[in-house]
Amino acid sequence: MRLKLLFVFQTFFFVMIFGLAIEALSVFAETMPTLNEIAQANEAAWAAVESVDMGFAIISETVIDGEEFLTTSLQNRWIYTPARERLTRVYDLGDSASMMSDSLLDDTVLREHQITHDEDGDLTSGTILPAINPIWQSKVNLSPYLLRYPCGEIDLDTAKTLGWIIENWPTTLHGPHIFDEDTIWHLHVQCPIEQPWSGGMMQIEVNAQKDYLVQKVTINGLDMGFSDSEERTTIEMQIVEFVRSNDDQHYFPSGFVSRQFFEPRTECSQPHTIYKEIPTRLAVNDRLPDHCFDFKFEKFEIVTEYNTFSEITAIYLWGDNDNPKETFASYQELDRWQFRRDISAFVTDYFNLSHIIGRDLGHLTRDTLKIGQHWLLAERQRKQEQLRALSTLLIGNTNLQSPQVTETAVVAE
Repeated sequence: MRLKLLFVFQTFFFVMIFGLAIEALSVFAETMPTLNEIAQANEAAWAAVESVDMGFAIISETVIDGEEFLTTSLQNRWIYTPARERLTRVYDLGDSASMMSDSLLDDTVLREHQITHDEDGDLTSGTILPAINPIWQSKVNLSPYLLRYPCGEIDLDTAKTLGWIIENWPTTLHGPHIFDEDTIWHLHVQCPIEQPWSGGMMQIEVNAQKDYLVQKVTINGLDMGFSDSEERTTIEMQIVEFVRSNDDQHYFPSGFVSRQFFEPRTECSQPHTIYKEIPTRLAVNDRLPDHCFDFKFEKFEIVTEYNTFSEITAIYLWGDNDNPKETFASYQELDRWQFRRDISAFVTDYFNLSHIIGRDLGHLTRDTLKIGQHWLLAERQRKQEQLRALSTLLIGNTNLQSPQVTETAVVAE
């Protein structure tokens, strides 16, 4: 009897647990988002960002053959609106050398201005590029590493959003797992076979409690082109924290760290490159400073315009009022114009110099004549004195008269 009751109780308990499990799976299936829903939520989070004013410092550490190299850039500022954005950076190149870059991006073009300073002086250059990369047909990536574009520093030239990756590369959804009360979804992405991806795998972590923003990306099997060997690289990119926007309506990523490892990677492997972006100021959805998008090329700056990322449309010598003064079809035409200008300047300088030399020689000639005149008068007076002394000695006549010599007489002679 007891065995029968025990059997009935076990059966009831199993059915109850099984039913709860089925119900939990059903609820989970109903609440589990699709890949497209995750992409849409991620896009909505970024669409809610109306403005950003972000200052940040960069620290990059690289280890080569056991020797550590440190690069820092302390003055960086990114100003963003959906219509345009601006990025300025100042790099310390060492040995009293530095470089400043200023970039302005809108929906059509990217304008860049660069000044390199060293002991020889300043070198300025400018470029005008299309805003849409013609290869990937996506907008140029100008923002800091916020993992809005999960490919991050691997693909600097294009802005591949999470939705773009899901649509174009094979992707599967896994999870979730709970971390610090946040629900984390994992996306596994098969990368393309071309370099640098080399058919590797990408794992993307999306935080559901932080507006479905990407918080970590790991990419394996990268061919970074460090050598001719088949050595591969793993890169990890992670957001340090998420902060609330100034209107307290949305989350925004703050701080970025990436680490690169040579494969095969072990538990004791050390990264050969560590890159950090440390925010020094951050204002999201707040009023931007006046004139923050004022961008001008410098007068006499050489500005190159491209209609693709390699084909030159025109080369400009910049003038007043932020407009070109001269336009050239190629650098050869610019060189010929510069050569003619140098020759013209040389001839002008030569005639100016000739005039100065002639003027100075005229002064020199007149001064020399005056000196000669005074010398000749003195010489004649000396000879007159000698003649008078000789006459006195011979005849004792001190009234011997000699012709008077004047400056006018000398000039006449």
